[in-house]
Amino acid sequence: MNKISIQLRSNKLIIIGGIYSNIEAFNKFLSIAQKPIYKNIPIINTGDIFAYFSEPNKAIDLVRKNKIISIMGNCEESIAFDAEDCGCGFKKNSACDLLTSQWFPYSKNNISIKNKQWLKQLPYQIVLNYKSKKYLVCHGSPRKINEFILPSTSKNIIQNLSINYDGVIAGHCGIPFTRYLKNSFWHNSGAIGLPPNDGTKKGWFSIIDLGNSKIEHKSFTYNHLTTFKKMMKIKLNVHYAKTLKTGYWPSTDIFKKYDLEILKKPIPSKGIIQNQIYNSIH
Repeated sequence: MNKISIQLRSNKLIIIGGIYSNIEAFNKFLSIAQKPIYKNIPIINTGDIFAYFSEPNKAIDLVRKNKIISIMGNCEESIAFDAEDCGCGFKKNSACDLLTSQWFPYSKNNISIKNKQWLKQLPYQIVLNYKSKKYLVCHGSPRKINEFILPSTSKNIIQNLSINYDGVIAGHCGIPFTRYLKNSFWHNSGAIGLPPNDGTKKGWFSIIDLGNSKIEHKSFTYNHLTTFKKMMKIKLNVHYAKTLKTGYWPSTDIFKKYDLEILKKPIPSKGIIQNQIYNSIH
């Protein structure tokens, strides 16, 4: 597994993930990131630049143009190495698994050879070194690229996955949450291009200050109807297109009861924050 280390000069990071080929959402985020308050803060992308929506090649082009530090997600891996499916980790024959047969071939056919070559050289993980501390950037988890680590994931599992680091910054699940542990944290910024199944139409990113371990979840709205119309025009992945209007995913197979409970209402602007004494699963 290709893992690289980066020595950070800045104590602040902008974290994104799950662009999912949604150019309207991504452009809105980029406009936010250009504000003076965020000037010179590195942007880290936890993977899944493309997936459900209609402009995968353009999404990659924008990531490259803006020099966003990126890792290999399961979508990048599958396209780069010409796999037959996305490797998302959905249960076989689940709704999400079956819907993959629509967007995955479309993405494969609409990403340039040049961009596929670029995807191949992405690291699977990045170790961020800041002063005496180190933080891991991964897609699903340190042990598995497509593992779903969710708000419902047990304290023991997350502690064991984080044991070698002062913090883990992950993607894949699309839910903006932070779990504070005794000597570490687990953080997911949520997704830029897909609402977090809470009935809203928002994209999410986050700001991390490693100097004081402060993490801020941030959400934004964008012209989701433009993305929806593009999807409907080419009749691509209608179920995911409808998610942009309803705020709900076509399937909730990956969730446990606890996740579904907290997603019954819109996620607070500060994201889902769980402290070190979180113990509602065990």
